[in-house]
Amino acid sequence: MRSVRIAACATVLAACGFAREATVVTFGAPDLPAVSGDVELTEAVLREAILRNATGPVAVAPSALPSAEELGRRDLGRLIEGATYRDVRDVLCTAASYGLLPEPGVDLGDIEPSERVAAEPPTAITARVEAARAGADCREGGLRVEATVTRQALDEGQLADLRGRLTVDPAVIPDAIALIRFDFDRLAFVAHPRAEDDAERDLTATLGDFALSVGVAGSDAPPELVVPGFLLETIGPDAPQRFGLDPGGEVTRALEQSVAGQRPPPDLVVTLSAELAPEALADVAIEGSGFVFAFQPEVVVNGWAVAAELL
Repeated sequence: MRSVRIAACATVLAACGFAREATVVTFGAPDLPAVSGDVELTEAVLREAILRNATGPVAVAPSALPSAEELGRRDLGRLIEGATYRDVRDVLCTAASYGLLPEPGVDLGDIEPSERVAAEPPTAITARVEAARAGADCREGGLRVEATVTRQALDEGQLADLRGRLTVDPAVIPDAIALIRFDFDRLAFVAHPRAEDDAERDLTATLGDFALSVGVAGSDAPPELVVPGFLLETIGPDAPQRFGLDPGGEVTRALEQSVAGQRPPPDLVVTLSAELAPEALADVAIEGSGFVFAFQPEVVVNGWAVAAELL
């Protein structure tokens, strides 16, 4: 799992709408588009990833499921309808113990965007699963899940509109922006309904070691921790929470420069990582489970830089 740099400004701010204070103006909805994501895992994606990453004489094409003898165990056949995350952990542990995988984890590759997200689909979604422990204790631990969602922060038209509402020279726009923050009203790990009469299950309480970080695609700078695990369960539709980005960080700098017209709009990479507790694995089905999030980007600008008619 990738390391993250803890931002000094990962502070929860009071939730409100289009805020005007004595010296600042906040641009949010409807000026800036909301961002949402639904990283939904499936049994088929997991089975294919394990087969695709298998090494040695038993490696086969993803379309062909090997027999129990070829894999040296019977677990892989359990990754069918109704399989749980415990099944995934057991398969990974056994495949690694037989040398079929170099470690008890696999990259799942590109994942199709969920149809549940009404907004413009992200540029790319990837995921990885790995056992939380290795070696003899592999089956005693939980399962780590990491997902990345890459999408353009703002398009050229939105940037031009925001730029036009500022009265300062574009060269000084980075200095005019006081803070960039994300207003989260949803961030959870859920099991989506699999039948019409099913209800969505919120599995957030089963997570440990959670983190949501944001970085700039193509940058060598480490992603910035935005939402630490201990604040995860404070977020909800009735209790949105704001998290500010590091004013001197790579993400803020890239967004400031794009608003000023000094660089193209950056692609932001949202990374969600968590560990499912061992005791919860058997109760969580793979199919239809995954991370969901929704947040409203906000740009806080010094009041003197905003067109007079907005004040």
